Amino acid sequence: MKAHRIARGLGLARGLALWLGPSLFFVVLSSLVYGHFRIEKAGALQPAERAALVRCLRAGLKGTTPELDLPRMREGREAIVVRIYFTGHLRVRYSYSGGTLEQACQDIAMRMQRDVVLARLPTAARSEVAIRVDRVIGRGPLLEKPALLASMAIQPGQDGISVVVDKREEFFLAPELADSRLLVANRPLAFIPDLVFGFDRRKAEPTLAASLGMDTASFRKASKHYARVRVESFVESGNGEVIALEDDLPPSPGLSPTSLRDGALAGGRFLVKHMGPTGRY
Repeated sequence: MKAHRIARGLGLARGLALWLGPSLFFVVLSSLVYGHFRIEKAGALQPAERAALVRCLRAGLKGTTPELDLPRMREGREAIVVRIYFTGHLRVRYSYSGGTLEQACQDIAMRMQRDVVLARLPTAARSEVAIRVDRVIGRGPLLEKPALLASMAIQPGQDGISVVVDKREEFFLAPELADSRLLVANRPLAFIPDLVFGFDRRKAEPTLAASLGMDTASFRKASKHYARVRVESFVESGNGEVIALEDDLPPSPGLSPTSLRDGALAGGRFLVKHMGPTGRY
């Protein structure tokens, strides 16, 4: 009788192990992966701090002395990417890492004043350019092998990448990865050439190399460290209002008769703009 109860207990234990074992394995594996690859985000800037940073950059754009008078701007090690748009088109892009936001602003302001692209803009037009700032607020490891898993290491729309070569850092942010179609460029299995999906780090290397002033061959030979990054983004279009972006988009207006009418008119103008003389799109 006792042996029978022991046999039943062992059978029950084996059944539980069979049913719960795989689930427990994947729960533990998921916890380990989450703990290792999760990106901890630092605190975002306050609205007044964003506005002060953009004012500082715009002062550099106008050729005046940039100043930041907020204590937080003189603390910590920061990394930012600044993009200048005119008439809706990207004109120049700058990146900075390693110092405070005050140092970042002063460094980028000096580069603006020496930039031949900006020098060709009429002085009056400089007040019409839009300034976009992406500030790095979190970093995490980037899986590089095996190829099949590495192709899914980037979360589209959220993760950008950074690379450090000889103590110099460059960034390829989430919208830039999407615009370059690098998130649908990887062939993880060479024997299935039609299987194309996910991030391809090798195809990003020419752009990263050019940003660092290197040729692709030298960049590939150099010692490098990759990471995933998350940013907070905000933009100011010349009217003084700094708008924080969420998932690369400005906040949507609340539902109201006015916002619905404006949205309908904007949609209609978009369609008319893309209509040919024959009425076809």
